Amino acid sequence: MWEKGWPIWQKVIQLDPHPPSWTYWTAFNYLHHAGNLEEAYRYALTLKHETGDGFHWVAASEASVLAQMGRDDEAKRALSRVLAKRPKFAETARDELAVWWGHSPEYMDQFMNGLYKAGLERTVVETQ
Repeated sequence: MWEKGWPIWQKVIQLDPHPPSWTYWTAFNYLHHAGNLEEAYRYALTLKHETGDGFHWVAASEASVLAQMGRDDEAKRALSRVLAKRPKFAETARDELAVWWGHSPEYMDQFMNGLYKAGLERTVVETQ
């Protein structure tokens, strides 16, 4: 799946260097999954710039990748923006992520581990 999607996304960018903002999720998730954290973070910032910080998954993506980069203070600040919008995020994060990434449990774990490293509480509800 990952190997097929990335070349398609690169072709989209060649055809339209200013695509709809939602397409940047493809780049973020591919690069994050591949462990290219600096580039993934660049796309997290692009998402923040393109969509604003209103959608909690923008800040969650930023928190996950920053924590995995060892930028703990920045990751905690990003996570605090998520929790300000979604106080029960610790209880719902994995289920929300599963809507998009349920077919890729290893990526869900990678993403969630970044959130835990950023300080997201592991809840009884979430761990069941």
